[in-house]
Amino acid sequence: MHSARKALKRIRAVLRLLAQCRHDTPVLEEERHWYRDTGRLLQHLRDGDVLPQTLAHLLEDHPDTIPERASDKLEAALGVEHAAKEVDRLLRQVDKRVVRGLKRLERRQVLPIPREMLCAALRATYFRAALAMERALRSGHDDPYHEWRKRAKELWYQAQLLERLCPPEPADLVSTLDTLQNGLGDAQDLTVLLHALEPMKGKAVKPAHKKALVALAEEERRKLWDTCESLGREIFPATPFGRP
Repeated sequence: MHSARKALKRIRAVLRLLAQCRHDTPVLEEERHWYRDTGRLLQHLRDGDVLPQTLAHLLEDHPDTIPERASDKLEAALGVEHAAKEVDRLLRQVDKRVVRGLKRLERRQVLPIPREMLCAALRATYFRAALAMERALRSGHDDPYHEWRKRAKELWYQAQLLERLCPPEPADLVSTLDTLQNGLGDAQDLTVLLHALEPMKGKAVKPAHKKALVALAEEERRKLWDTCESLGREIFPATPFGRP
């Protein structure tokens, strides 16, 4: 499932890149939205797996935050057991949508795209990611950070694809982007955990335990955001005021 979601995101990143280089941008944007909606079919499956894992990782280095028995109970409450039939049904639905989308793309005429145009499109993606970073840092809220993560991941996918055609500067930009998008992803997992904890009460988690977990998750997320800011300042050295 994780591999399927990553593959769908790669397809969307390529489609956005092509949309900046061709005259049929609305058509390619429709295709990109098709794959976005396809990926969303797997979202709740992903959350059901990731939430208990995020909690476990959070408590791994801080085992005294709440009692082990309480953490086990909370992990069980956060997790969602999906029947094998449901998972199989969703994966088959995703497979059918991907095949339909690829068949549509195969029928479209693909003309050669000059190297200069591809590199210019990649630079535009870079500036979108840089702008998303500045908005996140100014805001300090989780939604802009999530948007920054999406733009950084998109840039990472495109930079990987065009690494030889449009050599990055510095040379280790792609690996640094990988580290950045992973850090922003870990921070987003903590945000999802915080949102899941918010309505919980009663048997699932005691108020004192919930308060301790929220404080720890917010502290660890802030550390991740600070690390990502340092990485971002290496990748995006100046605030973008326009595209090249």
